[in-house]
Order: sequence, then C-alpha cells, then structure tokens
Amino acid sequence: MSNISNPKVKRARAGKAVSAVIGGVLLLVGVLSFFLEWYIHKNNVDNRVYFADAYNENMLKDDIYVCVDVTNEPYEIGYYDKEERYYYVSDGYDLYIVRCSEKEYNDIVFGVKSQGTYEIIGTVTEPNDEVMDLAFEYYNEGEEPEDVVTRKEFDDYFMGSALLIGGQAHSEGGFMILGIFAVGFGFLIFGYGLFALIGYNKAFNRISDVEAQVLESELDSPQTVYIKKCHTYLTPRYLVSMGHKFNIVPYSDILWAYRFNQSYNFITVLTNVKLFTRNFDTLSVADMSGIVFKKNEAIAQIFDMIHQHNPETCFGYTDQLQNHFNSLVRQANINENAG
Repeated sequence: MSNISNPKVKRARAGKAVSAVIGGVLLLVGVLSFFLEWYIHKNNVDNRVYFADAYNENMLKDDIYVCVDVTNEPYEIGYYDKEERYYYVSDGYDLYIVRCSEKEYNDIVFGVKSQGTYEIIGTVTEPNDEVMDLAFEYYNEGEEPEDVVTRKEFDDYFMGSALLIGGQAHSEGGFMILGIFAVGFGFLIFGYGLFALIGYNKAFNRISDVEAQVLESELDSPQTVYIKKCHTYLTPRYLVSMGHKFNIVPYSDILWAYRFNQSYNFITVLTNVKLFTRNFDTLSVADMSGIVFKKNEAIAQIFDMIHQHNPETCFGYTDQLQNHFNSLVRQANINENAG
C-alpha cells in the first residue's frame, strides 16, 4: 500500500480517525448508560416494600416499588383491553387493587396454583374514577346488608391506590434514553469514520509508489486548485476528493462524469460527482451536503478541469450513456470469463 505524508492528506485522514474515536466513545457511553439503568432499577426493586407497609407508613406517594405475596386467584374488576385490566388480590390478610395485563394475570393464576403464592412487584398508581366506582360496586356485591361498606369506608381503605405490575419508578428511564441516543449516534459516527478510513486505504492501494510521490508534490503545487465546499483538490494530473469518501483519480482514467443528487422527501440532502473509470469502477467524489450553496459552480469547475486533461470524457447523465457503459462492463465480463 502506498503512503502519502502530505499534511493535507494527514489532516483529512486524522479527521476521519477522530470521528471513529468519538463514535467509539459514544458507544461506550451508551453501554455504560444501559448498565447504570439496569443497576438503578435492580437496586430499586431489591429495596421494594410490601404494599401494606406503603399504606401504613404513608409511602403511597413515594417513588418506590411495592410488592404483594398473592395467595388467592385474582378477582376481576374490569378491563379496557389485554394490556389494562384490574383485579382484586389478597395476601391472606388484606385486599388490594392491581392493574396488569392479561398475560400477567395468567402468570399470577399459574403461580398461585402451582406454588400456593406468587409475588407481584410494581409501582403505585391511581386508577381513574370509573375504575374505582366499578371496584366499589364489586366490593359490596353479594354482601349481606350489615356487611356492606360505605363509599367513605372504601375510599379510606384503598386510598385511591393500586399496584401497577411492571410499572417504572419516575427516577428511572433517564439513563435508558441517554443510552439509546448515545448508541444510535455512536453507531452512525463510528461507522462513518471507520468506512472513511477503509476508503483511504483502498485509495492508497489503487496507486503505485511512483504515483504517490507525484501526487505528494502536486498537492502543494501552485497549479493545484482547492474547492473548499467539497474538499476536493484538482492537481495537474489527479482529482483528489477528501470528503465523505477519499478518492484519488487520474484524469486520464475518467471515461464518464455526471452530477448525482440524493434526495429525501423531495429534499436534496447530498450532491456529488460520479466518475466511471477505465477499471469499470464507479467512484463518488466532491461530496456536498444539501445546505451548501453554489454547487453548480463547483461541479462546473470540476468538469472543466477533467475536460482540460481528458477531452474524451463524457459528461452528464443520459440513458444512452448509461446503456453504453453498461455494455462496456458486460463485454469486459464476457471477455474475462472467456479468457
């Protein structure tokens, strides 16, 4: 692999390496955030209190996890869908209102039947008035007149609270959100930096040591033109693109050049130049984001320089040119297979 020690190339390559390092750091931050979230949750759950104690010690408003050792099959109060159902449960001493999913209800029933008891864990929630009205109605259902409780007695007993199985403490979730963002951006930035560095290595592999020496001197030549908005150098012999991808292309190797626009929801997010070379490679050079101004001037300057050094180059995209160069590729493949 040829190497180029020119400061311009070194700075560009170092920028991609920095991107990879930043992406790696963000990935590490994401992993640590997930671990901290797990640790905080585990610690909170390990410090759970019995729901009865939460009632007795005025802890219903605290950001805690509560539990009940259920000893009887839950009694259905009502439901909205499979994910929001309400039941009465008992620990053999007191009665509680529980909100859970149909699956969690089935787990309770199975646990009670197979083990005699089943621990449920969650947070304290406040059911809406409709649920509490229905719970009050079912509480007195089938009771003798002397055993019927008043609404005040019912409200004083349950205090408008229920156990939400699988609920999350308010103090949790922050590190999870941080982790998701860090991992997401980390993958993007790390991937960009890594693939850019791979692109640099591929570009160096495509040129000989002699060509590397020539390019080294030409990058600092007074004749070399630098187009800042697309990080492209136009040397006397080479087009050198140091944008998202690193490419070194001799003008003499370029058979076809055309502008390419990448759009998202009809908005241009990337513009660059596609080059079809004598090696039948299609290379992307002169990357410019959607917010860059005066792209036409930059592309015209690139096309003009290519034309000056290689007048036989075809410019612009047409179906005829696409078909022509596709046929060249097919013919080359046929010849290679025949050989």
